[in-house]
Amino acid sequence: MAWRAHSRSAEQSAALRRAARRAEAAGQGIAVLDLDGCLFDNRPRQLGILRAWAASAGQAEALAALSVGHFMDWDLQATLRRAGIPKPWIERHYEAVRAAWWRGFFSSDWMHLDEPLPGAVAFTRGLAQAGLRPVYLTGRDDTMRPGTERALARAGFPWGDGRAALYTKPEAAEADHLWKARALAEIIPPEPLIVGADNEPANVNLTLNHAPDAVVLWLDTDHSPKPEPVHPAALPVRGFLS
Repeated sequence: MAWRAHSRSAEQSAALRRAARRAEAAGQGIAVLDLDGCLFDNRPRQLGILRAWAASAGQAEALAALSVGHFMDWDLQATLRRAGIPKPWIERHYEAVRAAWWRGFFSSDWMHLDEPLPGAVAFTRGLAQAGLRPVYLTGRDDTMRPGTERALARAGFPWGDGRAALYTKPEAAEADHLWKARALAEIIPPEPLIVGADNEPANVNLTLNHAPDAVVLWLDTDHSPKPEPVHPAALPVRGFLS
């Protein structure tokens, strides 16, 4: 599915207003926010990684047509096909492309290319100004923490003020939903979860199971293959523009 982070709709505006009003009414508590595919668009990072590999492998011309818009899901072969790259080329080079993508994506080296979704910074700042403490709960592992901290600060998200917190996975191999379940069990008891946001249906559902009274946004950007049905209480949005 194509990303539409710049889109606006009455339903999206209503969902964002509901989250803001809940934050203002609460005046305290936490906002648990995901990063990849939620606050950040990591497709520029992925494009940069593949272009760098292509340049080093003498394949720059082959990937010249590849653009951010071709990254619609987590199927790298499908991404290459959308760019019009011939099947024989993909079959010949895919393993090398995949290895380069994996090394680059799961590191801090390319996070400077991540871009905040339109309106995401203002939305998060608004929650913080209303009294909520931003808690960035991500599937990124601890080795990716330095680049993540720099990306948050560079983009202008609430960070470095002693209130905002970042939770990264201690073990890279742990499934995201298992990690987030453990983290939420640790995060929530001292402070109520007021607002949540995630692009993965499983994590949206997990958040609502832990905090059924929270306003939880489902970012309809990209997600893992074969997602589970989204909780009916989740509020679907394409981005953070109202």
